[in-house]
Amino acid sequence: MGGSLLGYRVYRLRRLIGLCLLLVAAGIGLGLWLIPGGVTALHLVFGVGLFSVLAMAHLAMIVIWPTDAGGPFAYGLGTLVLLAIALPAAAHQMATGTDAGAIMALAIMIGPFVWLLGAPMLGGWMLWLINMALPTKGKRQRVFDLPVDLSRAMVLFALDPDKTRVTSVHGPVGWDGSFEERVTRRMADPQTGALRDCTSVTTLRMLASDATTRSVLATAAAGDGTTVSLVVHQQFDPLPQGTRLTERLDFEGAPGLGRLTAWLTDSEADYVTAELDADAAHPPRAICHLPLDSMGLAMTRFFKWGDPTPGDT
Repeated sequence: MGGSLLGYRVYRLRRLIGLCLLLVAAGIGLGLWLIPGGVTALHLVFGVGLFSVLAMAHLAMIVIWPTDAGGPFAYGLGTLVLLAIALPAAAHQMATGTDAGAIMALAIMIGPFVWLLGAPMLGGWMLWLINMALPTKGKRQRVFDLPVDLSRAMVLFALDPDKTRVTSVHGPVGWDGSFEERVTRRMADPQTGALRDCTSVTTLRMLASDATTRSVLATAAAGDGTTVSLVVHQQFDPLPQGTRLTERLDFEGAPGLGRLTAWLTDSEADYVTAELDADAAHPPRAICHLPLDSMGLAMTRFFKWGDPTPGDT
């Protein structure tokens, strides 16, 4: 991975990285605060070292598997809980006469396994609670300043039928006035971890359009069998050095956690980058070009028994 590509990933995922580091720091801070008898200089030195190790682990997870926002988020939440419990418990044992070396050796031997297995389990439950608490209906707006003129911006980004883009394919208008948007990506099978091409289909219906605006109703089936609907209002305005695209979204039935992780990963800007890079014949940088994979699924592939089935990678 080149330096420019690594820099792009770190910048695009800056919110997710910042959140995970904040959760780790909060877990260490809370754990130290709960230590009976107060915090010593040794505790602080240990906390800084532990933060460095866990911060690098989260950063590596995010950069190596950039399409998985839920995994690092769950690890961050689970790490907060584990540290808040483990640090004061270990300090209490040492304060009551237990050999500090034995406790450190035990932590080094079993700590990584507890973190690898326990953190995502705890974090997964917390993510479920967060998803239940977030609203499924609302509005949002996003603005992109595009380095192309108005006509080219309309070609690249207007939600029109009969269009092939780098990130999606729009079909022709059907008898009912709707058309399909098909997005094909490599995805990891949740059971085997094998990477296969999967296509998602969204039904689009043009509500209104003119020379510089589009209003489109998008509907798609969610994983739980419900329907997600989204009205997208696009406004294209010329700028002295390009075009400003303003998109206003009215959504209903959209999972709150999905919208949160989309914001954490800056996914809309990533799709814009994919289209602009392709239009300018630049090497692809966008994360949306990569397979939907995670550390857990990569471990599933690594430890899988038997010969790979057709389509495995």
